[in-house]
Amino acid sequence: MSHYKKITIKDIADKLGISPSAVSRALHDNPRISDKTKKKVQQIAKKLNYQPNNLASALRKGKSNLVGLIVPRVDSNFFSSVVENLEKVLNKKGYNIIIAQSNESYTNECKVIDVLINTQVDGIIASLANETVDFSAYEKIKSKKNTFNII
Repeated sequence: MSHYKKITIKDIADKLGISPSAVSRALHDNPRISDKTKKKVQQIAKKLNYQPNNLASALRKGKSNLVGLIVPRVDSNFFSSVVENLEKVLNKKGYNIIIAQSNESYTNECKVIDVLINTQVDGIIASLANETVDFSAYEKIKSKKNTFNII
């Protein structure tokens, strides 16, 4: 596996001799930044193949625009149809879906819930696994109701 350094706003700032906040403003088309600086920042960002850090942005904004979807299996006709239709609806609202399978396992379902919470999704939609009789994993979601949408 090859390792590469992810290019950051700081790398672009160092290359241009400006502050990271100026780079951020230029990338977000802030009117306080000159067109000349915006153009330079965009050129360097493209040259270095800069990709915004969506997780950092989500932490800053308190919103990731991601919804976790837990299904028993995506290969069933029913759930593939559910996924397709949910994606259409949520995409129109500006959300993307992270799909996870429980494979009808309560243990898998709990692990997936933890991963989705740690990924800072804005909400979780779930079809319970056949094995699920303990709902404590879902209580974790409810306990985060001030920062989390229960869908």
